[in-house]
Amino acid sequence: MILLYARIAQHASKAIEQLTTAAPSQKFRKARDGLRKIANEAGRVNPETIVIATPHNLRLWENIGMICASFRMTS
Repeated sequence: MILLYARIAQHASKAIEQLTTAAPSQKFRKARDGLRKIANEAGRVNPETIVIATPHNLRLWENIGMICASFRMTS
């Protein structure tokens, strides 16, 4: 497997516009815009596999958990 694209992104639940009120929504506009930019760039690369590493996932003592899922992207 060849690595085609990699990014490090901040995260914030407030970046999801549908989950915020109008005031916080504006506060996190840069985060949302940055995540949209990453999504667009990754879409242009059209990867076969996307790996997302996050500390906010399955937590196992002294182990690494891996969750596999698949979906079809639509345009």
